[in-house]
Amino acid sequence: MTTDAKDLVDGTGLRSIAMLTDPVGVLSVYTTADPREGSTMRPAWQVRIANEFAALDRRLRKDDDTSLADLLAVRLADVDRELRALVDAATAGQGRALFLALDAGTITTVAVQVPLGDHVELGRSAYVRPLLAALSAYPPAGVVAVSGHGVHLVDVRLGHAVDAGSDSYEPVDTGRRDLTGPAAANPAAAQHSAAQHDLYARREADRLARFLRGAGGWVAGRAVELGWEYLVVTGDPERTAAFVAGLPHDRALPTVTVGHRVAGLPAAKVYPLIAAELADLRHRCARDVARRARDLALGGGAGAYGLADTLTALAEGAVLNLVLDASAEWAGRVGPDGRLYPELVAVPGVADEALAVEPRLGERMVEAALRQGGRVTLLDPADAVHLRDAGGVAAVLRW
Repeated sequence: MTTDAKDLVDGTGLRSIAMLTDPVGVLSVYTTADPREGSTMRPAWQVRIANEFAALDRRLRKDDDTSLADLLAVRLADVDRELRALVDAATAGQGRALFLALDAGTITTVAVQVPLGDHVELGRSAYVRPLLAALSAYPPAGVVAVSGHGVHLVDVRLGHAVDAGSDSYEPVDTGRRDLTGPAAANPAAAQHSAAQHDLYARREADRLARFLRGAGGWVAGRAVELGWEYLVVTGDPERTAAFVAGLPHDRALPTVTVGHRVAGLPAAKVYPLIAAELADLRHRCARDVARRARDLALGGGAGAYGLADTLTALAEGAVLNLVLDASAEWAGRVGPDGRLYPELVAVPGVADEALAVEPRLGERMVEAALRQGGRVTLLDPADAVHLRDAGGVAAVLRW
């Protein structure tokens, strides 16, 4: 099964991957093709993946029981074609991933246009942090190119940009026929003609401004349909101001206005021009999410701040948005019922020996949030300043 990039963005594909479990184990393989190495005999990223597989095999064969290593070798032979495609320089997508359930033998693959790193992991469930990191760094966003011809939309997600529709403006010809013909010999008539031209230009500018303000509702609707989290409006300042004034306040998206004139450019060329502004907007919003979670929690509202509070909220199914410092790692324990606990914390009613060590608590928190229909935001360390006193973890809650 191949997961489409759109499904990753809207949550359905990512949630299905997060729910991949297997009684024997799920193999998660990520690789990032470097187009600069496409002409080399064996690119460095292919070598890294081979080394990752070799290291996993050594770990599995350390113990006397090598049955899992043997089963993995058999399964890898079964999916040799898919693995070859994963590391083939000619395969589409810069970032690729493959998830293999060892007992069931089922395969899920992903291809996106952004880096996913190089990882080979074997665990009881799929390893999703690299996908989350990519989604956090390259969220779905809309670009609105505003011009005298109307508005043109570009959809940007996971580093890929495509045209998303246009709303065209047709100038009104009223009065223009009166202004044709040779110039008048009478200077007074010429002045009158110039005044008519000015009047027409002002009326036409007013009509265009009304059109652009009215286009705001249509764009807001498209933003909902496409799941945009941010909006970049670009074009002539006077025209972009008219458009922004028409955006509905009840469906407001984080929006930035820039002065690039991109009308007529294909989507692939629009995105690089606004990428820096979009990244700045994303960082600003990421800091706002962390601050909101902190303020809600400390103010007695629907927020959790710190590992213990967040794990409690996850156990209650209350997490709407899990917010994590991407550079942080946590260790903890898991109870017989699957509930997660901080490390070295006594659990009333549960014997200490019944609590299993969980060295990858962050991954388990991510899985729990996604399975409950929540969202996960991974913050760059520089954006996680509001989480420093919380150990890098907080959440916005449903209640």
